[in-house]
Amino acid sequence: MDMAPKSGERQRTDDGDRLLIGRGRFTSDISLAGMQHVAFVRAPSGPAAITIEAGDLPTGAKLLTAADLSIPGRLAVNAVTGGTAPTNAPPLIDGIAAASGQPVALIAATTRALAQDAAAEVFVDADDAGVPLPRPATYAWSSGDFAAAEAVAVTSVTASTRHARLAPSPMEPRAAMAIPTPDGLHLILPTQAPWRTRDLIADALGIPAANIRVEAPDVGGAFGMKASPLAEEVMLAAAALALQTPLRWVSDRSEDFLAAPQARGGSLEGTLLLDSNGRFLGLRARVAMPMGHMLTRSALVPLWNAARILPGPYSIPAMDVAGEATADHFAPVGIYRGAGRPEAALFMERLVDCAAAKIGADPLELRRANIVRHFPVRRHADARLDSGDYRALLDAAANLSVWDSLIAGRDQERGTGKLVGVGIAMFVEPSGQGSETARVRLGENGEIVVSLGSTDQGQGRAEVVRAFTADVLKVPAARVAVRLGDTDAQHDGLGALASRSTPIGMPALLKALEDFANAARTTAARELGETADALVLGPGGVAGATGMVYWARLAEHNIDVTHTYEAAHEAWGSGVAVASVEVDHDTGTVTVRSLFAVDDAGTLIDPRRASAQVVGGSAQGLGEALMEQLVHDDGELLTGSFMDYAMPRAEDMPPIIHHSIETPAPDNPIGGKGIGEAGCIGVPAAILNAVHDALAPLGVTDLTFPLTPSRVWDAMSAARRSPDVS
Repeated sequence: MDMAPKSGERQRTDDGDRLLIGRGRFTSDISLAGMQHVAFVRAPSGPAAITIEAGDLPTGAKLLTAADLSIPGRLAVNAVTGGTAPTNAPPLIDGIAAASGQPVALIAATTRALAQDAAAEVFVDADDAGVPLPRPATYAWSSGDFAAAEAVAVTSVTASTRHARLAPSPMEPRAAMAIPTPDGLHLILPTQAPWRTRDLIADALGIPAANIRVEAPDVGGAFGMKASPLAEEVMLAAAALALQTPLRWVSDRSEDFLAAPQARGGSLEGTLLLDSNGRFLGLRARVAMPMGHMLTRSALVPLWNAARILPGPYSIPAMDVAGEATADHFAPVGIYRGAGRPEAALFMERLVDCAAAKIGADPLELRRANIVRHFPVRRHADARLDSGDYRALLDAAANLSVWDSLIAGRDQERGTGKLVGVGIAMFVEPSGQGSETARVRLGENGEIVVSLGSTDQGQGRAEVVRAFTADVLKVPAARVAVRLGDTDAQHDGLGALASRSTPIGMPALLKALEDFANAARTTAARELGETADALVLGPGGVAGATGMVYWARLAEHNIDVTHTYEAAHEAWGSGVAVASVEVDHDTGTVTVRSLFAVDDAGTLIDPRRASAQVVGGSAQGLGEALMEQLVHDDGELLTGSFMDYAMPRAEDMPPIIHHSIETPAPDNPIGGKGIGEAGCIGVPAAILNAVHDALAPLGVTDLTFPLTPSRVWDAMSAARRSPDVS
């Protein structure tokens, strides 16, 4: 039974006003009687042997070290790269710190200010010492015969791309509450994955997961940074159990810069082979990714994604891909909007542009000649492109950007001496694997209560679920209550990760709604003496030829269904981004004049919010391309605030024109694919290609992120001094 409403037929509700007028319920808004506040004592440097001296703590403050906290277990790592995953040390080890900022103790006090002041009074002596790091992880795959392709290739190009280390920087920093209960803990925190968080903390503390409830209230952005717990959450939970007191920790922005999961930082290099007709014959790629001093749950995902999705949307018969992730003495690196996809796209799209320049081809037409045309495409065990229409994407991008006119205008402006350029980038976006669980039940007053493992981090997921439920069941949206992010609401779930909420979460919800509707019809049929198939759901209840059984009456029958949907295959979205830029001759400042984005996210549930996801991701992609970078000197973080770490503001954003095509995913019942990471994947590559295009007349060939004015100016100056430039 296909009950899913089609795109454009759904009710529209909007919860945004509630957040805009300050009616959100965030972790830092929640307060309990007797609650104490926590501040962490952090290592001043690392790697180091640590000695802690409490000194004279103010009244009402208590210091807890490793000796006071029982944390026997470790935070597990997802072994996506195969084999045995690198292992973590326990979240708190007495006497050593692998990196500056690592939490080594905590203060519990009656106020947050008192806790912070007391933490500042604790003396931490750090003596240089060797501290073990997790061992490296590798991932590799190949197909065809690269050596044979190399022997017959007419043209080859090489490229290397490097990403700065980034701070994800959601509007809401990390936070957590730990409340002791008679049999365990109630944890309240802004997490993307409540069930995973529950299980990981339970394992670390050595207590049953059933004894922990995790609740995610409103989440002010996450982007992967809040996907899994780290040492702070585990230490807070252990302290609450030790003190039998509710505790709350709210990170400040400097703490997040120093110790929250960081992102990107990877580099790729390799070679693309072409025949005499410009067809791609082979690709060799080498991927390197950082992991930090300890491993987040998804520390290996950027390596895995970057390596497995190559060569992106292109058909290349001979492939040789290998990568390595290594630990270092900096903050942990986690998943961040895209998680390996932007890295792969940037590298691949630079190679394609280099090839176009070398053989004198139009960059768009060279892409058109080499795209995948028939689906599905099985590349290897971890990559199966399920569907798409890459030709239609390129055609739409050419029409949307008016490509020929854009190129003609560039050439005309170059004649006047301006440094202007146009860049294009294609990409693919795998949308996560595994399962998701949804539950639908009737509340006591006839309210339809829906819960789902996918959580809401400000993207409007709750309103999408409410509208979808209302449309499927033919009831007003006001009758639907949505509970997301609470492990008490249903027995299992995963969360909002890897753009999986639509292609995996919504099929789970659709099947649960179908089962709920059937149960409601069956129950009403018994009361009405009619056949269940003849009954229809509506605003008031379930109606038949002889009458209606109202929702409030049906609630007496405890209608409660749960469905877990297991994805047979990943749904692969795709897209094209086009950027137009100008570079200032005198300062090296890059101005992005316009961005065009075309995406295929399959069947769209809410086109308006899909476009908003692309715009938001594009802003982050622009920030990565032009200004964002974490800088360290001898292990110490120099960019510890927004005074030093630049992020895009409204005035930095160009017009963004977005268009969607819909190629339904064949392997899930709603035909949906992911779109949440699209802007972060395509936009950086398009901007880098556009800036290279703008500076091509000067002979600039090797730029790297971020494209700050000083970096671009240095490259321009070096090129002007080169004897090869006339």
